[in-house]
Amino acid sequence: MARIINRCREYINQYPSEKIDFRLAGGLIGVTAAANEEILRNDILMNVLGLATIYLILLFTYRSFAAGIYMLLPLFVSNGFVNAYMSLRNIGVNLHTLPVVTVGIGFGIDYGLYIVSRIIEEIRVSGDLYGSTKTALCTTGKGVAFTAVTMVLSTLFWTTSNIRFDAEMGGLLAIWMGVSFIASQTLMPVLILVFRPKFITREIPAAPATRAAAG
Repeated sequence: MARIINRCREYINQYPSEKIDFRLAGGLIGVTAAANEEILRNDILMNVLGLATIYLILLFTYRSFAAGIYMLLPLFVSNGFVNAYMSLRNIGVNLHTLPVVTVGIGFGIDYGLYIVSRIIEEIRVSGDLYGSTKTALCTTGKGVAFTAVTMVLSTLFWTTSNIRFDAEMGGLLAIWMGVSFIASQTLMPVLILVFRPKFITREIPAAPATRAAAG
């Protein structure tokens, strides 16, 4: 569709006429083309607004500017993989791919929330960041893995549909959720162990001597 619209515009520019006023046709093709152009212009804005909304929620939930960065990194990785896949398969930004960003962010952020919340729960008891992270991945991580595998496999079945919307959405959402899951189980825990963010380490219980001195 975009190719046809571009060829029409090239023809209009190549053969201008003062007596003829060329206008692109309406109908389903014209309306869809106009909608796709508007979506393409606002694609970056939609990504920014979606991620910014999640960041603000994480900011107030964990009372930390860094919390959003750690948990949004898997989403940035997922977005990169999805865009690469769309480029490889020549899938443009259109009405079919519009919901992918918002739906993908909603599913993808859950994995990070579960893991981080469990790490905080464990570190309040043990005070050991490494042990808490390992326990979170071995317990909550199993639930996250079961959920992710179920969601990814179920959406992959959409790709067999003869309906273009279902096929494209199924493939893109499966990639988004799969990459988000892998990044949440690998990249995010590694970053937490390496950089020891304060929004997690501040939950370490005070030593007995420190509590006695404070009392």
